[in-house]
Amino acid sequence: MRSFFLFLFGLLGVLAVEAQESGYLYIESETGQPFYVRSKDSLYLSAPEGFLILAPLTGIKGDLVLGFPGQAAAAFVFTIPNSGIETGWLLRRVNGEGWRLYDYRLDELVNIRRLGRAENRFTGMQKRTDAFALQLSKVVNDTAILYSRPAPVPAAPSIQMVSQMEKDGFWVLVYEITENGRVERVEIEIPKEK
Repeated sequence: MRSFFLFLFGLLGVLAVEAQESGYLYIESETGQPFYVRSKDSLYLSAPEGFLILAPLTGIKGDLVLGFPGQAAAAFVFTIPNSGIETGWLLRRVNGEGWRLYDYRLDELVNIRRLGRAENRFTGMQKRTDAFALQLSKVVNDTAILYSRPAPVPAAPSIQMVSQMEKDGFWVLVYEITENGRVERVEIEIPKEK
């Protein structure tokens, strides 16, 4: 009986291992340039020599973004067709198209999507030009730390006369003051000259 249970557990273990899809994807940069691949919830960095192995692919779903460290915009977006593939892709620059993925096995380019027009993510920000900030950006090899959002400038209050009337020997002036989205009414009584 004991040997039957050992046989049964061994058989279940083998079946469980075979049921798992454990595909892998090897991406290598033709120029040896380091790159990154970003999924919805993870970031995968290539080796400094410019290659990356994604394995197992079972946890990687959806669109993947490929880009290069230090560049403001990513190069492109691609999708892994299924989590059971075992293949290698070459990241190469194609004339007139920019960076593309080339499939070794199928001898063809992989389908990718270009991201929208590159936008300047530093629009509306102030750039520091002091020596310390410049040196620090060189040390971390990223110019993004030179930029910061300016402190918001509070809006000047708006004052507007609403009404003016005469009452018991006084002028009554009513003003509305709008500041930070709040409106207050102020009444001022000025005695009339006799």
